[in-house]
Amino acid sequence: RASRPMSTSARKRPPRPLSLTPTTRTAVGAGVGLVVALLALLLRGTALGETLELRLVDVRTRAFANDRAADPSIVVCTIEDPDVVAVKRDLQQDWPWPLDVNAGLFRVFAKANVKAVLVDVLHLDRGQGADDYASSRALTEIEQQMLEMEADAAAAYGAALGTARGVVALELSPTPRYEVPARVAVAVGKLGADGIVAPAGMPRERGANLPARRVADGARLLGFVNTLPDLDGVVRRAHLVRGWGDRTVLSLPLAGLSVALGAPARTDGDRVVVGTAAQRIDADGSFLVDFRGPSRDTYARLPASKVLEWAIAAPGDTPLPAEATAALAGKIVVWGVNLAGAKDLVATPLGGDFEGPVLQATVVDDVLHGDGRVRVPRAVDLALLAILGAGLGALTVRAKRRWLPPVVAFAALGALFAAGWWTFGRGLVMDLGAPATAALVAWAGGTLFLLFTEGRYNKWLEGAFGLYLAPSVIEALKGDPSLLALGGARREITVLFSDVAGFSSFSRQLGPENLVKLLNEYLTSHGEAIHAEGGTISKFIGDAVMAVYGDPVPQPDQAVRACRTALDVQRRLPELRPLWEACLLYTSPSPRDRTRSRMPSSA
Repeated sequence: RASRPMSTSARKRPPRPLSLTPTTRTAVGAGVGLVVALLALLLRGTALGETLELRLVDVRTRAFANDRAADPSIVVCTIEDPDVVAVKRDLQQDWPWPLDVNAGLFRVFAKANVKAVLVDVLHLDRGQGADDYASSRALTEIEQQMLEMEADAAAAYGAALGTARGVVALELSPTPRYEVPARVAVAVGKLGADGIVAPAGMPRERGANLPARRVADGARLLGFVNTLPDLDGVVRRAHLVRGWGDRTVLSLPLAGLSVALGAPARTDGDRVVVGTAAQRIDADGSFLVDFRGPSRDTYARLPASKVLEWAIAAPGDTPLPAEATAALAGKIVVWGVNLAGAKDLVATPLGGDFEGPVLQATVVDDVLHGDGRVRVPRAVDLALLAILGAGLGALTVRAKRRWLPPVVAFAALGALFAAGWWTFGRGLVMDLGAPATAALVAWAGGTLFLLFTEGRYNKWLEGAFGLYLAPSVIEALKGDPSLLALGGARREITVLFSDVAGFSSFSRQLGPENLVKLLNEYLTSHGEAIHAEGGTISKFIGDAVMAVYGDPVPQPDQAVRACRTALDVQRRLPELRPLWEACLLYTSPSPRDRTRSRMPSSA
């Protein structure tokens, strides 16, 4: 056939092979991975990244919520709607109850010899006297008399608090309304934080809303009850210490434990220690709460109306009923209010209706047993991020088997989440979202790098040499493009040359169509045999085939491969004979010519 002029596209210079050394390829992949890790770190500092990490923390928090039974020494006593109804019926007292009714409750706690009572109620207005009245408005004479009566009741209530080892709540606030000198003078002596070294990242507020002076005066200690929710409004962490101006304040649970255990709270490195209890804290003085379960079913519950029944049944020095002693003796009581229209509820990983007093009880439980979780060192998160990003980036551009990077990427994700689960069970919280993102994007980034660099070259290689080189040879050239470098080189190779015996005289008996058909079948069979042994087809010359072994990919057994190819070609010839005979019978003009026709016998 007449040859056609080479097209313009065929004359174009092929794309230059990417001739990176293995070390350079590894460095490029690792660099891509490190860039991805940096981007993942920047994403971690955004609201989106923080929300992702918090959601992953919630999954683990819920999974470990019942890893230990709630401490039976903690009792929650709250005033609820049925209690208000019962007191109205039996004592003809409306809500809010007079302070002397509350005093009766605390006398029962004192008689039962509880270890401490945590008062999760802010006594800001009620119980204030004229000396600690928190308003700039001038008082009338009648108002002063009423405040004096209220102050007397508050003094009795404060005395009951003292005998019951009560710890009273205060509220840290940037805009305090109840921070008057008389209250401050009492409060600063009730903070109990002398042994605390303020953590470097401890949050501070400018002021505090303090309880009425006579209530605070009877309390053993004061403790703040503020919770600091995360950006999504969910409370996950408990702060044991916070700042009130330049002062350090204990939380209500920590102050309550200090009273219950009869030991001051102190810091010891990254731990807060109270007697025999110790709890690790992060740099801001907090830890991740280890919830014991739903708020209604976790801790022993004691209705406030029941406590009032015991108070009525045992006035003065009369001993308490046996059931009262059994329910309260040696307990830590968390006392609060949870009424319709004044629900003390917080959003937690366990739901949005978690009761505030139960949250305080949970924090007490965690500190008692050291169960609160803290973050792993920041260096660990950063190292994990860099290792996953750089490692998967380098593997993706270096691996010869393309299935290996995705397998390793997903295996790394599995190992990452398993490690996060394992460390969470041991009190440590590690990032999962950022390193998982870095791993997946590093793999994807490495793949894109290959697509825009080696991908184009490999596509050209397959198109240009697919008919001449064995697939194994093409894969070897993809892995090492330097094997296809232009220019001469001295190398020992083996050449196989094969043609059809007597083809020149034999081909004159065939028409052009049959000749092309026969050659296609013959040369295709030859090519298959050559490729099966990793040979390279150098050229086709009519019926002749020239193949090379040992170049461009070195083959130590090149001569053996060439010999096996020759034997395979001989074995394939009988398979082609029916086609050759059919073509000869079709083209021969007469039976006489067909009788004189001779088939080729060798190659």
